[in-house]
Amino acid sequence: MYALFIEVDTGGSDAKAGVANSQQNAVPRFREAGARAAYWLGDLSDKSRRVAIVVFDTEEAARAQLEAFPAVGEAPLGAPAGVKIRSVDVAEVIVSL
Repeated sequence: MYALFIEVDTGGSDAKAGVANSQQNAVPRFREAGARAAYWLGDLSDKSRRVAIVVFDTEEAARAQLEAFPAVGEAPLGAPAGVKIRSVDVAEVIVSL
């Protein structure tokens, strides 16, 4: 398995709007792309940092989503004003439960 690891800076945007955007745009997009699982996490020590981990069966599927993703510094599709991509990478899942 391979995961798309996405880190964003919320820029102080409305958290509820960010959650709604993830549910309306990101979840369907990743589901259609064949994601096995996905998790959106809030950083308790840095309220402006959010992380998403989206798991795919193959490296090719994860890399295809990486290629389609906005560049670092850009906003995700439909994101509230101020939200920017900090980083996005593909990683191999080496252990899972």
